[in-house]
Formats: sequence, structure tokens, C-alpha cells
Amino acid sequence: MKIRTSLVLAGVVLAGVPEEGRTQVAGGSNAQVGGGRTLHLDALQQAAIDSDPRSRQLQLFMQQTDLRLRNISAQRLPTVAVDGQAQYQSDVAHLATSLPGVEALFLPPKDTFDSGIRLDQRLFDTTISAQRALERAQLEENQTRVRATLFGLRQQVNDAFFAAAALQARAGALAATIEDLNARLREMTARVDEGTALGADAAAIEATLLQRQQDADDLQASRRAALDRLATLTGQPIVDADSLVLPDVAAAVVQARQSPATLRARPEYEQFARTRDRLVRQQELTAAQERPRLFTYGKVGYGKPGLNFAQSAFEAYAFGGVRL
Repeated sequence: MKIRTSLVLAGVVLAGVPEEGRTQVAGGSNAQVGGGRTLHLDALQQAAIDSDPRSRQLQLFMQQTDLRLRNISAQRLPTVAVDGQAQYQSDVAHLATSLPGVEALFLPPKDTFDSGIRLDQRLFDTTISAQRALERAQLEENQTRVRATLFGLRQQVNDAFFAAAALQARAGALAATIEDLNARLREMTARVDEGTALGADAAAIEATLLQRQQDADDLQASRRAALDRLATLTGQPIVDADSLVLPDVAAAVVQARQSPATLRARPEYEQFARTRDRLVRQQELTAAQERPRLFTYGKVGYGKPGLNFAQSAFEAYAFGGVRL
């Protein structure tokens, strides 16, 4: 009677395990393949990068640079300015005379009015192309910095993935142990009923079985925590029935040994190269600001006086030139 009660108690303990937990313990990783998805490490790494909010910075940097390039290109367009001015001054340049009855030989008006339209156009300016090159270099540097940051997510996915995979393998081995203990307990119970074994022997097996079942519950909880972390990183739900497929690490090692240059294909090296390129572009812009620049300008106006400041009448005028 005491041994039968122990068997019932063991059945109650097993019944208290969640359904997915019992599948995990009994069937191991092979049982999960039929009931869930098959998850690969490279796909999970890419999903983590795609779901990270920082990946949207790549598009934002492109839009920002596009606006700046449009502003720089606008510097090549002519600039038009409309201005007007009215002024009165207490004295003007004039030629005095000593003749009686003649105040001055030349006396411009003291009140002046001027309005017109001015046009300025760049003819030669190397700073524009240097500014465009610098903006493109800064865009590449910013994008490589984001990619280098996102590359660190791969290690976090690796840690969660291999932790869950290791627990999955341990759960499979533990399930085989529990199955073996159940078989031994049934055999020992039969021997106790026949009087060829002591009840203490069956109780010892039962205690070991309960301990292994507790270990299985701990593994299940730890694996669930690793899967939850993996789901948070990848932005997609992962259930206990999903199976984790280990990558072929040996093939990756062989490939890395055959082509050592691929080891320097990490985004950090690309970021360093883009930073050096940006510094070179800044030096080129500084040098371009010291080179000659050529502009043309012109103005059409109407004022009093016009270009002939000796006259005290309104007149239209125009002038133009080149500035170096």
C-alpha cells in the first residue's frame, strides 16, 4: 500500500508539469521539431538587427544628408536681392568758389534716394565640391557607426541562443534519465509486491525520480527565460515547442582559416576607414577655402542721384562686374 501511494504521488508530480514541459522532458528536442518552428542562428541575428530601433537611423542619416547636399547645391544658383534706401545728410562734397554771388561750382543734393535689384553669381568656387564630399563622408561614417553598434546584438543573440540550446540538450538527457527511473521504479514495485525486495529500495528510487523531476522543472524555467530574452532581442514570439538548430561551427572555422581577410570584414574596421576618409575631406575643405573664388555681380536701379552724382534728378542706372 505504501509503494502504490508513492507511485500515485509520482504521477501527481508529473501531472503538475505544464504540457509543453512534459513534451520537453519526454520527447527532448526531436519532439519540438514537429510541434513548432525550426529556428536558425543567422536568421535570429538578422531579425534582432532588423527589429532594433537604431536601424532606422540609417534612413534618417540619408535623408539628413540629402537635405544638406541640396542646400550646398543651391549655392551655385544666383542670388537676387531687392533693396531701397532714403537718406539725408548734413553736408556733401562740393567745390567752393570765391566769385561773388556764386555759392559753389559743384554741389550735389543732400537728400538721396536709391532702389534696385542686385544679382550675384558664383563662377568658380572649389569649396562647394569639397563640402559635398565632406557631407558624403560624414554620412558613411555615421552609417558605419550604427552598423558597428548593431553588430554587437549578434553576441547577445548568441548568448541567449546557445544558452537555450544547451538547456534543450540537457533536458533531453534528463528526460531519458527520468524515463529510466520510471522503468526501474515499476520493476522495483513489482519485486516488492512479490516479496523479493524491500520497500526502502523503491522509496530510494522514488526520491531520485522526484529530484530529477525537480531538475527538469528548473531546466524548463531557465530555458524559458533564455527564450524570452531571445524573443525580446529578435522582436518575435518564441514558444517552448520551437526547436533551435545549432550552426555548423566547424565549416565556419575552416572558411575563416582559408580566407583570413574575412576576419577584418567587421564593421568596426569599416568605421575606422570611414573616419579617416572624413578627416581627409575636412582637410580638403580647409584647403579649398584658401583658394581663389570668382564671382560676377550686377545691379539695375533707380535713384536720386544715379551714377552721375553731380545731377540732382532721378535717373535709372545699371552696372556689373567680376569679383575675385
